[in-house]
Amino acid sequence: MYYSLLADVIDTLHLGYVLYVIIGQLLIFVGVAVGWQAIRNPWFRYTHLAMMVIVAIEVIFNITCPLTDWAVDLRKAVGLTPKEGTFIGNMANEWLFYEAPPEVFLIGYLTFAFLVIGSFFVAPPRRTRLSITTQVALVHWVIGLAFVMMMRDTIIEDVRGNRSPPVSFPLGVLILIDGTLWWWLGRGLQPKPDVVTPTSVEPETQLVAR
Repeated sequence: MYYSLLADVIDTLHLGYVLYVIIGQLLIFVGVAVGWQAIRNPWFRYTHLAMMVIVAIEVIFNITCPLTDWAVDLRKAVGLTPKEGTFIGNMANEWLFYEAPPEVFLIGYLTFAFLVIGSFFVAPPRRTRLSITTQVALVHWVIGLAFVMMMRDTIIEDVRGNRSPPVSFPLGVLILIDGTLWWWLGRGLQPKPDVVTPTSVEPETQLVAR
């Protein structure tokens, strides 16, 4: 039961990934039209670009999304079909997967990728310099995600009784939390902009000639 729920969580995260890319690009289009400066946020734009580039690479090299494989393997490991799950998991599956010729997916994904890249030239993100704490946080996040993804094979083997429960998942989560703490620490150490408070100015006395 635990692994089935975990598969539903993965499908929900997968759906969130897709919605972030699609809705994010729609917001960029609207922002360009009405002049929103919020769409130039570098964190939003660079994560949005990276997520779309990952999808484009999967399509070009015919790679199945690891999240899809992970959810399917988890359900198969406990005797369920790929589409069996809770209400939330089934709803996420309905939104994520549909049938169409491979050429449709290839053209659609690559067209969307070019739109995302093109928006960088039309409305580029604000330039920013990453602090040391932010760079440390990014390294922690990459390593933490790698450990979490390593959990996939060990969970499947654990369900089949071939080995002890995986330790990479809690370790990966701890590394992700540590990275978030570094990022939060960096935000707290950022210098506050000087606030100039208006001071009372004594009115100048004017000499009036009589």
